[in-house]
Amino acid sequence: MVRQDGKRPDGLTLIPWQGGKSLAWDATVVSTLAQSYIWHRAAGVGMMAKLAAERKLMKYSNLPTNLIFQPIPVENLGAFSSSSSNFISALGHKISNVSGETSFLFHRLSLALQ
Repeated sequence: MVRQDGKRPDGLTLIPWQGGKSLAWDATVVSTLAQSYIWHRAAGVGMMAKLAAERKLMKYSNLPTNLIFQPIPVENLGAFSSSSSNFISALGHKISNVSGETSFLFHRLSLALQ
């Protein structure tokens, strides 16, 4: 699952995620404090994460069609893109269904970022 330029996503599920397709993901943390992002930061919370998600989708647009690709961008001060929030919620529900425990996935991810 390597692209022609040798780059590959951060991970891939061995068990199908949805519709018989495996899930590939690539996570990135965007610094909201970087000078180069000042105009995006002014546009609102989560805008830089949204921009990073769009970049990841373009970067991995040529992955095989038997995969679902999920970008997971997070801003360093805690904002998730909407697609990341939806994905992490779905993942938390799956973990909760299997383990029987309440999942505090967002909380744990936020602490890991700090």
